[in-house]
Amino acid sequence: MSRLVIISIGFFLPAPFFSVDVLSALRHRDRLMRGLCAYDLVRPQTDDSLRAFLGYTAAVAGGRHREDGSFIAWSYRSRAARFPVGIDTPASAALDSLIGKHPERRNVAGARP
Repeated sequence: MSRLVIISIGFFLPAPFFSVDVLSALRHRDRLMRGLCAYDLVRPQTDDSLRAFLGYTAAVAGGRHREDGSFIAWSYRSRAARFPVGIDTPASAALDSLIGKHPERRNVAGARP
């Protein structure tokens, strides 16, 4: 008995994405870009990377983009949005404050502060 499993898969790109000019010089660029467009969500970290990704899909694959971040390129329907990586400083400070007050708090060496 076979079962069909349907799940969404996203791709997070923590490194800067290539500009259209640089990407155009890569040998397997279409294979790479088709692969990225096959994901349900492409998540570059910066606005520049998002513009570069969508710019390439529009210029080379005839991609169509919408305001909500969805796009169609190479017959794939997907979504692209910027998701920066970082630390939520206020939330981290609040958590540190709570942990610091816990009676069982220990440092890395196992000693109580």
